[in-house]
Amino acid sequence: TLGVEVLYNVNVLTDIQLLKVKGTINDADWTNIKQMKYLLALDLSEAKFDAVPANQFDGHGTIKMVKLPEGMTSIGANAFKNSPIQTVNIPSTTQSIGEYAFYECNSLTQMLLPDALTSLGRSAFYSCDRLSTLHFPANLTTIPSSCCSDCYNLKDLRLPTNLKTIGSSAFYETYNLRKVDFPEGLEEIGSNGFQYSGLDSVILPIKMTYMSYAAFANCSNLTYVELPTYLETKSSNDYGYYSTFNACPSLKTIVCKSATPPSIVQDPFQDCPSKTNLTLKVPAFAVANYKLDTYWYQFGNIEE
Repeated sequence: TLGVEVLYNVNVLTDIQLLKVKGTINDADWTNIKQMKYLLALDLSEAKFDAVPANQFDGHGTIKMVKLPEGMTSIGANAFKNSPIQTVNIPSTTQSIGEYAFYECNSLTQMLLPDALTSLGRSAFYSCDRLSTLHFPANLTTIPSSCCSDCYNLKDLRLPTNLKTIGSSAFYETYNLRKVDFPEGLEEIGSNGFQYSGLDSVILPIKMTYMSYAAFANCSNLTYVELPTYLETKSSNDYGYYSTFNACPSLKTIVCKSATPPSIVQDPFQDCPSKTNLTLKVPAFAVANYKLDTYWYQFGNIEE
């Protein structure tokens, strides 16, 4: 076993700082690796196993680099949680990453996820505050809740081509995120999805159908918004785009593509600049309808 082989070279497992393993890794071997409290770098590129076990490096104080092998299929929940990992490759065969897998990995700067990935757990990259680049694979359909919440330095974000749902608080407090290209098939953005992000413009897909409470609230750089043609209501908090763009002080232009003025119950643009100073763009044939609407008439400039 791995433990026996290592002890031919050192007195105790905690002496190991650099380790390369070839061959099949079993549960006992993973336990031995977990006991290497001062491990800095682990090369598993020529090892064989299906998954990095749940909690394997959770709270590990020194691990900086891990090389994973092609052929593995999953990374377990909490696998690298609260560790100082800086570099870890995600093999092209990886199909799932568990919840909290990279939670508060504050030294992680880049993550390029493979095309095979179809399942991602909640809070997978929560509070990775140095993470600046994150590319999701095309076939991932759901970005789970709090996935990248508190990733303050996230700048280069690529969403999946086939994305359907962005979970609640998925990109909460991504202060340095300026631009996001939303895929055409996106259907839903959960509550607080991009609240306190650095976005300067939001162009929502024309066929998107649902957006929950405060999805883009407190975006201080936001100047331009394009709404879809129709948004449905799932709960009382969703009536009339409930507080969706609350407290966006730089807002200047809103494009509403709906032929019929959307019914508003709770002002989606609370604590934004006065509506008399905002420009509302609507379909040419609907300008009169918006000017006669009890909510939308407040905008100072309504044009086609």
